[in-house]
Amino acid sequence: MFSNIEKINKYLLPLFSFLLIVSIYLYKLGQIPYGIFCDEAKIAYEAYLLIHQNVVSDFINPLFYHHFDYVFGTLPIYATVPFIELFGLNDFSVRISLRDPKNKEGYLGEDAVWEKAETALKNVVKTTGWKYEEEEGEAAFYGPKLDFVFKDVLGRDWQLSTIQLDWNLPERFELEYIDNEGKQARPVVIHRAILGSTERFLGIMIEHYGGAFPVWLSPVQALILPISEKFGAYGEEVRRALVSVGFRVELDSRNESLGKKIRDGKMKKTPYLLVVGGKEESTKTITVESRDGESVGTLKIQEFIDFLGEKIKGTQY
Repeated sequence: MFSNIEKINKYLLPLFSFLLIVSIYLYKLGQIPYGIFCDEAKIAYEAYLLIHQNVVSDFINPLFYHHFDYVFGTLPIYATVPFIELFGLNDFSVRISLRDPKNKEGYLGEDAVWEKAETALKNVVKTTGWKYEEEEGEAAFYGPKLDFVFKDVLGRDWQLSTIQLDWNLPERFELEYIDNEGKQARPVVIHRAILGSTERFLGIMIEHYGGAFPVWLSPVQALILPISEKFGAYGEEVRRALVSVGFRVELDSRNESLGKKIRDGKMKKTPYLLVVGGKEESTKTITVESRDGESVGTLKIQEFIDFLGEKIKGTQY
């Protein structure tokens, strides 16, 4: 693996990373014995980044994220907080997880390596202004870590993202690269997981929003409701127009009353319900109502496209 890195490293800027993305299948005895939180079979997506030792702080610190582009097409670790905040979880703190100084034999590596790694993480967090606390005995066996703890709308704490700094495994595996001076050097490994278990994160989102996801996150963003089967063809025309510009839209073509369709749409917490009938068909419009009962009014199809686009604008990472 590193032979290729050695060949190209001479031409790279000092910030260098090699990224390996893996999915880990987790099997644990369920501690929460209900629903999607029952954690017997989950998948966690993690990345392992190999970086120069002299850019560790810059690579972790979110204050520097605007200087760097995506790393091999994958969200970098310095964007962890803004990525989670995109989902509406804005209240968070950071736990700096350190090794237990009274039980050093339970960890890999020399004291000097641990001191260097722990100091690097502490310095990064202190420059951010984040709320944080230090906890001894919570580090991984190979290095200290930052655990990001987010609070949901119910006031519960969830440890989601983690950034783990590892000087020890590169030593044990004798990982090396050729630096810009032509000399052999040892990288640092950063273990990064943004969401942790995807299934668990989905459960958190469902409960955080009570199923009423923001428009950009809703599986179905708008539901078209013909007042009768007679107007199903126009409803399909509207659906195609909205789908063609990237919206997630469904057509309720059941032979049911309009009142029942509206109730069902609101029960499913679909953000917008679009009623179409004779008047709408003749004027090429739709009558729009939100799931909370607010009447948006009668809009041209393009007007609704612009309206929905504004609701979503700025939320797609």
